[in-house]
Amino acid sequence: MGSIIAIVSVVLVVGAVLGYYLLRNVQPDELEVEAHLVDLKKMVENFKGGFVPFDEGISRSEMDQILEKNSSRTGSGVFLSTNGDPIFAYAFRKYIGPNENWVLYVLTLNHEYVFRTTTAGTRVTVDGERKGFIQGGKTYVDKMGQEVAEIKRSGANAVNKILIDGKEVAKVALPEAISVGDALEIQQPEMKEEEKELVQTIAMFDLVYNAGKLNQ
Repeated sequence: MGSIIAIVSVVLVVGAVLGYYLLRNVQPDELEVEAHLVDLKKMVENFKGGFVPFDEGISRSEMDQILEKNSSRTGSGVFLSTNGDPIFAYAFRKYIGPNENWVLYVLTLNHEYVFRTTTAGTRVTVDGERKGFIQGGKTYVDKMGQEVAEIKRSGANAVNKILIDGKEVAKVALPEAISVGDALEIQQPEMKEEEKELVQTIAMFDLVYNAGKLNQ
């Protein structure tokens, strides 16, 4: 009888431990996500100090996108310029669940970004400041809920358009796009600095979302 009780106790303990780790991967709390972000930052820290500005042009060639998956839930990568220099690096962690559930860290020459899925959309944080949400992959709203940009997706030619105030300001070409050119093409070079940063934020999200297959 004593041995049976001991076995049952061990099974219960093991089950509790497995349940705990499964729960962490299903819906981690904010402190756990912050801890995971520390790990994600370490995955790309070697690129610090080696980035070139967006003006160098992001190559859309799959040969110029280095993606390393450490498991089915984590991965990291870098997008290079047309000259082969790193423009931005990223690392992500997926969580188990019926809907998209992940956290993405992106590092560039001047900024760091965190994209986190929430019930309100993908929350965007830049340099520690929450900026807004990308909702449904189609609309960017600021933290007050006001629409500031629109993403028009085209599955036919794999080129997505970014609109600000209803005017097309940039195009994002995914690797499978037939057209030639850089991954990010600015249509309105006279944009304000904050608009350029907004476009770059959306473009990085779009490119990594596709490369890392964050919807799977």
